[in-house]
Amino acid sequence: MAKVFKEEQEQCSIISTYYAIEKNANLEPDQDLELKKKFLEIYPNMPDDWYSTFLNQAEAIKNKIGSNNWKYGWYDGTQGWAKGIIPDNKVSYIMSAIWNIFTPAQKKIFGNQKDSWNTADVFVVNSQKENQILKFIKGLQDEFDLPNAPEIFVGTLNVYMSKLVKDKDLLPISLKKQTKNAPVRVKETNVDDIPVEGLTPFDGEFLAVPYSYFDLVARGSKLNFTGNSLFYKAKFQVGNYPYFYQIEQRMQGKSSKAEVKDLVVKGKKGKRGPADAQTGNVPMPQFKTLVKDYTGESYDFNIPQVGSKLDSKYWSKYLDDLVTKTKKKFDFGNFTIMGKKYEPKEFMGAAIEIDGMSEKDVKTLYKVSKNEYSAKLRNKLRHLRTIKAYLKAKEDNKFSDFLMMIYFRAAKMNISDEDLAAPFLKVSS
Repeated sequence: MAKVFKEEQEQCSIISTYYAIEKNANLEPDQDLELKKKFLEIYPNMPDDWYSTFLNQAEAIKNKIGSNNWKYGWYDGTQGWAKGIIPDNKVSYIMSAIWNIFTPAQKKIFGNQKDSWNTADVFVVNSQKENQILKFIKGLQDEFDLPNAPEIFVGTLNVYMSKLVKDKDLLPISLKKQTKNAPVRVKETNVDDIPVEGLTPFDGEFLAVPYSYFDLVARGSKLNFTGNSLFYKAKFQVGNYPYFYQIEQRMQGKSSKAEVKDLVVKGKKGKRGPADAQTGNVPMPQFKTLVKDYTGESYDFNIPQVGSKLDSKYWSKYLDDLVTKTKKKFDFGNFTIMGKKYEPKEFMGAAIEIDGMSEKDVKTLYKVSKNEYSAKLRNKLRHLRTIKAYLKAKEDNKFSDFLMMIYFRAAKMNISDEDLAAPFLKVSS
């Protein structure tokens, strides 16, 4: 499999859009060899599925925005990135210029990450309006600088950029790899006003039994769980628009990450399956806040660092309570350790006892390496706290809200008029 670089994909996508609009390129595979040659100059090991993605993205974008004396930009592009491919007078750097207008306090809202403000990868701007747009935004900064709260400038800027998107003067574009047998669509995101009371979701439900398997087995001569992810598929609806997605919560370093993918219709049978590209990761600070809001417990409460003792009594009861409350509507596996079955309380006690053993003792007792078992066990404890949040959301009749929060945060979509993610066009299957 060819090694993929995000930078190459983004450059090829905006170049294909330039060729589609400015040169009326034939977007069928291998019909415009000049365009394909440009792709290969940037992306020498371009896979066929990415080649199709670039062409189909360009067609969808062209159909959506048409011709408007555009200039073309790559959000991460530095001066001269498109030299020899797109004429200098057709290249713009306005999105980075807008970000550079932000003060340190305004950037801090987004963790100093411009992608957290606007998730666009590329953009187009009306060349006749470019200077006017930048001048207006600089004027906004002068108007809303100190002593105003930094959020006031960002919120006002986002309202202005929504108008630019509606008027087709500046279009930030977020790109996702095309899913095989699923069409590419362009959707305006964070453009329309949100009601003061925020969005109201409904009809939230799991599409299958969610799972996090707790069985301990030997995998590759190492002690491991049969699976190290918490996984579910779900749907909810906002207004007339239904959302279908899956989430996998798994280890990342000393904590965890929550990866979301859309469930899209594939082929002619109308069945839904995971998109090839991620919708995004739920920012962990927001994910942790969500879990605490529903459980009343900090995400990492009573989960000490590897090497510190776990509270066996606390976690044994925690697991037992959850198994009882879920009433088999959640799949924890069979609570086995190397084939021997336990009751939930006994299983957790034994699992924590293994955590306290040395590498040598684990090898002697189970004939496997302890390896990263202790970190993976702590990951499982975080799963339990997240499962408790699901249950509490259901008890409070807030399950649709919970599912929406997960998806919208991963997709960088605003839920209330206080949210500050900028408008963009989402190009995905």
